[in-house]
Amino acid sequence: MLGELMDTPLRRDNLAALRCEGVGDFQYGLKTGDPFHHGPYAMLVREVAFHSAKVSNHDYLHLPEIIEDICNGYEHRFGESIMAIVCGGLHKCIVKFSSAKVLDDHLLGVALLYCWGEINNEEFSSYANTCFDAEAQRIEPHAILSVTKL
Repeated sequence: MLGELMDTPLRRDNLAALRCEGVGDFQYGLKTGDPFHHGPYAMLVREVAFHSAKVSNHDYLHLPEIIEDICNGYEHRFGESIMAIVCGGLHKCIVKFSSAKVLDDHLLGVALLYCWGEINNEEFSSYANTCFDAEAQRIEPHAILSVTKL
């Protein structure tokens, strides 16, 4: 997919080399080498996506973490950044899905805190969010409820 975004054959070839020979980025290696980090992950509260800096979270609407790791590995190996090319070719969206995975009871408290903050015009808090971890199980197409392009 990323290769299709590249504007020159050399950049496409470089990405293909990374795919075959390894990305060479610590964060990428961490995420791909340990099933604990495989995700996919999601946020319980949609609003978090729009306040990533406020809650010290990665800005997933700017660029997914794993894609950023690949771009960093590319720059380290080939001496040029492809981040702007990649960002220019991606479309921001929010995917809403359902899951039958049993989650902890603490989610109700997180959701209630978010609602309380909204009703009382409180500043958004990182405590009003939590993450969903699919534990390396893909989200099947039938579970996708909507895709909102931003």
